[in-house]
Amino acid sequence: MKPNEERDKLLNSLNIIWMEEIEKMVIKPKLPKDVKGMIILGIIPNFPIDPISWTKYMLSDYDNPARQESIKKAAEYIMEIATLMREGKWEPEHHVPPTIEWMFGEKFKYLTGHMTKKGAYAADKKDLWIVVVDFVDEDGFDANYWREIWASNENIGNNSYVKLERTPEDVVIQVVEMVEKHIIKIDDDVKGKKPTVSRTLDDMQLTDQPKAEILAKIMIKLGYKHLAVEPKTAEEVQKEVIRYQMKYPNHYFAGASYSAKSQEKRDLEVARKFREKFNSDPYTYNADTCIGLVGVAGKGCQKIKEVRTHKELAQGLPGIVNDREEWRKTDDLEKATGMKFGWKSKNIKQILEDPDMIDLNE
Repeated sequence: MKPNEERDKLLNSLNIIWMEEIEKMVIKPKLPKDVKGMIILGIIPNFPIDPISWTKYMLSDYDNPARQESIKKAAEYIMEIATLMREGKWEPEHHVPPTIEWMFGEKFKYLTGHMTKKGAYAADKKDLWIVVVDFVDEDGFDANYWREIWASNENIGNNSYVKLERTPEDVVIQVVEMVEKHIIKIDDDVKGKKPTVSRTLDDMQLTDQPKAEILAKIMIKLGYKHLAVEPKTAEEVQKEVIRYQMKYPNHYFAGASYSAKSQEKRDLEVARKFREKFNSDPYTYNADTCIGLVGVAGKGCQKIKEVRTHKELAQGLPGIVNDREEWRKTDDLEKATGMKFGWKSKNIKQILEDPDMIDLNE
């Protein structure tokens, strides 16, 4: 018997509603949407979850790779689900159901829905509404990768009022394990057509700032501290400005946080601060005493050295050379005093190898 025939015979014996039938329904049940690598086969409305049936059909007990920390705090959510089920208020068609995947023979792998299953047990339910899915290769990456991504993303866009959100710690643990299981690779320097850690975080739908913070933690845990970057927001850069100002009172500091190497608005903000000081006292505040502190955040964390190199080389006034009216007084003062307006760019600590503070006396 071909594998699909064996699988389909089993699913029919469990009274599956095939996806072809679901598509014809006027009011469709809630299902996972637009999940890469996933094919939804159908719904089993009454999948048996009594201990004997569960042992018969499930490959092993459920271990969600994407909720290893947050699952420890799931008790209150599980009891809420159980209460709703006992009171007949849990309508499974309105929630994204637990998902299972056929493996071989009569065995399935339970993928998502830990709380729903536990809640059903607590409510003394004998069966559960479950979606049967299959995972395949997509975008050049294998099914194992997309299975992990689904485990992480299952609640994104799910408006259910009882759901367990993943935490940053959950993401760190899962991605580290994905590297250790050789599902993904550290970065593009590692050979092989596997997703990088950075690409994995993108597929987990993390935005730039949390991605940068989580990426740094992952690299440190994996022993790649030289690739770990601690992102610095605009507020954190200003804290560094104050710290440096207190240590070096004979200099004047300003700073900005960059998410790309060329951001004229950020350069202009810094330049205006220095311009104000130069125009007030060009002998005290000039190119020799003004220091621009550079921090990176967001996407900049993934190319921090490129951003830093650009700032170190761009000692002119990028983005403001065409805005001469505002700078006429500055020009006149440069000519009258012989002092040069400008600043030196210095990097604040963001990489392990960086000094805690730059020594301006060296």
